[in-house]
Amino acid sequence: MLIERGFQYIDARRVLVYLSVEGEKREKIYFDAVSAMLSVGDQSSIRLVAQAEHGKSDPNQVIDRAKAFHHLHSYSDPNRMWLVMDADRGYLDKVEKRREEIENIGFRLGISNPCFELWLWIHAHEVDESILEASSLKTALPSVFDWRSWCRMPQPEMIHEAIRRAEALPGSASQPFPDNPGTQLGALFRHLGFAPAV
Repeated sequence: MLIERGFQYIDARRVLVYLSVEGEKREKIYFDAVSAMLSVGDQSSIRLVAQAEHGKSDPNQVIDRAKAFHHLHSYSDPNRMWLVMDADRGYLDKVEKRREEIENIGFRLGISNPCFELWLWIHAHEVDESILEASSLKTALPSVFDWRSWCRMPQPEMIHEAIRRAEALPGSASQPFPDNPGTQLGALFRHLGFAPAV
């Protein structure tokens, strides 16, 4: 999908942070809610835009989508462009093959291992070793993460808890990719201006 050139004129007073996300459902819904939270009351200096496409969740497609956006919007700072992906389904191998290209452009990685659902889980719960398979997390998530209330009233304090829990996970500090369990999304949310209370 080609982004219209008019897209570049969104609120010049704010810093644009662009996310090319793997998931067109949970990830897109979640980040659209975060974007709405940042827009409330015109208080944030950040404008968040998340882009996903139906049937295009392969890492190469996520990376190429971000490259197309960066090329079309040459004013954009690549260091404010994030690739949000899972580690399951062999995706890390695909990202590794293009890691030099990603680093040369300056894109930042927001990988969750085993999957994005780990990030959602830690909004309200500590990590339970029994659910760390991607299929278990995805099955358990509906019972702990209420999409309707989240999208109506996103709660910054839940994000603060998620950042704190993410940074405490032993896998989150792994380089260049997080081990299981681990997620780089804490760094993304710090970049967006969220920080847990000290």
